[in-house]
Amino acid sequence: MNTYFYPEERIAIVAMSGLFPDANNVNDLWNNILNKKISIRELPDYIFDKEVLFRPETFKKSNKGDKTYTKIAAIPDISDYSVLSKKYKIPPFVAEYMDPNQHSTIYCVEQALDQLKNKLPREKTAVILNSGSPGRNFENVVRRIFFARVENELLRNAESKSSPIYNDIENIVKRASEKLLKETRQLTEDSSTGYLQNLTVGRITNIFDFWGPSYTVDSACSSAMTAVSLSVAGLLNYEFDAAITGGVEVTLTEVGLTAFSAINALSPDGSYPFDSRANGFVMGLGGGILVLKRLSDALRDGDHIYSIISGYGQGSDGKGKYIAAPSVEGQVRVIKNAINMADYSVETVEMVEAHGTGTIVGDITEISALKEAFSSLGANKKNYCGVGSIKSNIGHLRNAAGVAGIIKASLALDNKFLPPTANVKEINPKLQIEESPFYILTEGMKWKETPAHPRRANISSYGFGGADNHICLEEFRPEFLKKTYSIKSNAGSKSSLSSKQNSRTGEEVILFSGDNFEELKYSFEEFVKDQNDHTDFEKSVFNNNLRAFVDKEWRIAVCARSLDELKEKWDFAKKSISEDRLNEEHILKLKGIFVGRGSSITS
Repeated sequence: MNTYFYPEERIAIVAMSGLFPDANNVNDLWNNILNKKISIRELPDYIFDKEVLFRPETFKKSNKGDKTYTKIAAIPDISDYSVLSKKYKIPPFVAEYMDPNQHSTIYCVEQALDQLKNKLPREKTAVILNSGSPGRNFENVVRRIFFARVENELLRNAESKSSPIYNDIENIVKRASEKLLKETRQLTEDSSTGYLQNLTVGRITNIFDFWGPSYTVDSACSSAMTAVSLSVAGLLNYEFDAAITGGVEVTLTEVGLTAFSAINALSPDGSYPFDSRANGFVMGLGGGILVLKRLSDALRDGDHIYSIISGYGQGSDGKGKYIAAPSVEGQVRVIKNAINMADYSVETVEMVEAHGTGTIVGDITEISALKEAFSSLGANKKNYCGVGSIKSNIGHLRNAAGVAGIIKASLALDNKFLPPTANVKEINPKLQIEESPFYILTEGMKWKETPAHPRRANISSYGFGGADNHICLEEFRPEFLKKTYSIKSNAGSKSSLSSKQNSRTGEEVILFSGDNFEELKYSFEEFVKDQNDHTDFEKSVFNNNLRAFVDKEWRIAVCARSLDELKEKWDFAKKSISEDRLNEEHILKLKGIFVGRGSSITS
């Protein structure tokens, strides 16, 4: 018999959307993951000038001469946003200046909202997203200003405007301008609103007319998960009733490639999390949006629930070895905090979607932290929890990396399938994973059901500079909902049951409401229509009652053990209403029928 029920402090993920390499939605992403598709390839020329900046021989050298040794990344198809701009009446000259992160976020938010059955309450919906890196639009501004200074310096120092050398310099400057400033735009009033990353949430609240809190957060590679954690906290504190969270990162420039090459963080040839070949991460572009609600509200609204957030942990490394070096101690703290908040045994967590960047130090540190945290929380079983990393498929989405991991883990829970990690040929022996609770998910497999508790998965996201985040997810299964409308009775059923409804259950209180009697009747008919021979009556009652409202003009509660008994009592109540006999309240109550009309009475 089930003894576990979801506590009240649970948050439901009710919509998920995304824009990823080789996947313009989460369903395509899931299929790519299952097929171990690797979306990493050589960068196109518009990203950076390989002739000027690409020097493969500089790999692992201390002085790279401001060059990069890699030319690979994973990028999505983000070529044209004109349709969305026209749909939301964004003027062409404004859209032209908007950063790709702003366009991509609009794309993902629209995709997520389309999944919902009901509109979100605009006055109580928060928009909390990760901040993106300064993109091409920002670099265009910097390039134009810097070029103006170079131009001024060259021409100012020429001997005189009449000298031949002045004309030569002027021609050189002109040719350089035509090449170097070709893709840039003149600065206008739309430049700053176009490139500022914190304006991304402003675009969303403006276009979709949301009035709740809106802001971006930046904790480097854990930014998206920080945004999700803050959204969970706000929902639990009743600061708002819905949250649009996560975020995108679709900016990649010459600056990013050369800067991360300077610290030997990038791989020259591929993304190999947990593999012996691991030699750095691969830049990835993309991101996703989640819509969160409190579990009770999601049930009331009839939303599809991909997964349930049961706990989160946030922290920082403190005084570590080096500001860019990962810390076992910092990661252990947030893992333990998240699982303690979830308040269930760590031995019931059967999947971890790791940060898994494929760096030599990062992977070893992360597995060490998982082993220490799980051991300290009482894990004794061996090799029961599969570890994976979506970065093997789509690279490292940097600020948006955390939401990609949450989406993958949620899809695993929703589909009841443990997904594989791509690109693993030989598990790195330095992980020393054999005698631990973990194993690397090199192959996908059906996720076996456990009657005692829902399937559970955790996700890690760690930010450059020591920003640590960990989140716990649970599968949504109705049998783990705590029933709140049940009357236990020792008496047998008064009617002979011809249907296959379970007559052994206790008496249920079924609630219906409406602004008029026709709406009341409609809510009853909808409930009956959803019933069949395989429907669990108790669960149906629970979900139905979440949609009943005390502020409606008409309200009726009927006590019944089965659908047949409910129909019988409903017919009696309907007859009493049509014959204007509601004053015979004592007869209705004897039959377990309670009718309310007019303003509700509050204490």
